[in-house]
Amino acid sequence: AIQLFGNQPLNAGIPFKDIPGGPDFEKDFGGLWPDGRISIDPTMGYSAKQLRIDTKNAPPRTKPDFASFPICCDPKNCDLTKELDPNSGQAYVQRIFNQTEDVKGQDCPEEMFPYSVQPNLILADANKGLDFISHDKFTLSMKQPEGHQGGSLNNVGVERYAKVVDMTLNMWISKIKAPSGKIVSQLQYEQIIHFEFQFGTNGGTTRWPHIQVNTLRRADELEAESTPETVKLQ
Repeated sequence: AIQLFGNQPLNAGIPFKDIPGGPDFEKDFGGLWPDGRISIDPTMGYSAKQLRIDTKNAPPRTKPDFASFPICCDPKNCDLTKELDPNSGQAYVQRIFNQTEDVKGQDCPEEMFPYSVQPNLILADANKGLDFISHDKFTLSMKQPEGHQGGSLNNVGVERYAKVVDMTLNMWISKIKAPSGKIVSQLQYEQIIHFEFQFGTNGGTTRWPHIQVNTLRRADELEAESTPETVKLQ
């Protein structure tokens, strides 16, 4: 069980609703590779800060050079000058950069980067070409600067082996003008949970980010605005 608290952004002490235009994800996300919003944590041996350093002079959404370093297939016969130890933190992080997904109807797996590293980028990409009227934003979290605090109540197994230490839920509810001229609603969310395991690269604990994002529309509005490119999720 998880309890969250939060507020809408305030403007002169009043909840700021109906913000003109669409979500400003560059501002809301903190740019590319922001701390705390990617699927890598410093306790894994690699950080968002280091990722920004490693890709500073590269084009946006570029993998760091080490992501192409080969991983050893036989742990007993590794040349660690040319291959990564498959059980190392660096190899684990590299797999995140090179994650793929089998797609029905395609012969080759589809590469998931950069979404495998920063999932919320897919929310920004989903909004390209849309005619936004306004949006509302909500942020809920287990931890607040002051006042009421949330928390988590884990079962025995979770508490002992993979404790939930924090959770944040960001939501954007938008009004969009469809090609037909009809006003439709869209909900986008980003849910970030950090689990804590018993061993980290520094001898402490490891924080493992679990991030979910999605863009949702009402089914009846999708049907009314359907095109050959529209895919309805059941």
